[in-house]
Amino acid sequence: MVTLVKHEWHQVDSQFAFEITPEILSEIYPDLDEDELTAKLSSIESGEVTIEELLEAANQNNVDFDWERQNDDFWTERKGGYDVSYELGDESSWKHEPAPPLPNRKCSHCRWEGQKYSARYVGFDQDGKVVDDESAIEPTVIKTLCPMCDSSLLSINHTRKCISCEWMGDDSEVEDVWSKDEDERHREEGEYCPLCASRVEEVIPTTEDIEQAIADLQKLF
Repeated sequence: MVTLVKHEWHQVDSQFAFEITPEILSEIYPDLDEDELTAKLSSIESGEVTIEELLEAANQNNVDFDWERQNDDFWTERKGGYDVSYELGDESSWKHEPAPPLPNRKCSHCRWEGQKYSARYVGFDQDGKVVDDESAIEPTVIKTLCPMCDSSLLSINHTRKCISCEWMGDDSEVEDVWSKDEDERHREEGEYCPLCASRVEEVIPTTEDIEQAIADLQKLF
């Protein structure tokens, strides 16, 4: 099998937008009072003050514009006039859009499902009380809770299971041991259960698991 690659060399009109607010204008022109700023804004709207003049004033006062990309118009694709070239490719020539990640957590109370990084991280002290950001007490336990109702979360789409207890989860939850000498229990290098510290093994998905994952993905499109 041979991969052919075609290159189209286009000219692109990339459009960005930025809104000039009174707050931004006061940073660009810090010496103007409120009435003068209002007059300046009117001059910008009428074109009396050009965009180039506004950008130069912003640059002199170290004001950066946070431009938001709106669209990319490949106008030569619409009108023609672009060059085309060809080359031989390989596996790296193929770029596929990654599928959105399946949820790996679900709430034990409400219907929320999502990724672990979307959960709410809460610190607790040794008495089980929540440690807020302003407290000088270091939390002893960090738990991930539902961002909608603060209930506990359950793992779904398990990739690891303990060989001793009933724990199942994913690879982000296991305890990694990198060196036997550095581990306080002197365990061999590998992954261990966060509950009982026994070895964990990879969960091999069944045909039913794969079919269910495909069905879940189809719901996202």
